[in-house]
Amino acid sequence: MAWRDRLAVYARCPKHPRFNPANGVGAVKAGCLHCTELTVLYRFVEQLRRRIGEFNDATARRKP
Repeated sequence: MAWRDRLAVYARCPKHPRFNPANGVGAVKAGCLHCTELTVLYRFVEQLRRRIGEFNDATARRKP
């Protein structure tokens, strides 16, 4: 049984709508709290996707 990733997050900073959290904390403008939180959320989602992939790989190896 494989888990599928169907998680989608649509969020924007009201002050910086073109901010891309994939660029990391260094891209946060003027210490904006919204941009910082979007970066934290982005990291969490990427970590979750990585763990789901590891789980899928581990369960696929166990099948005869």
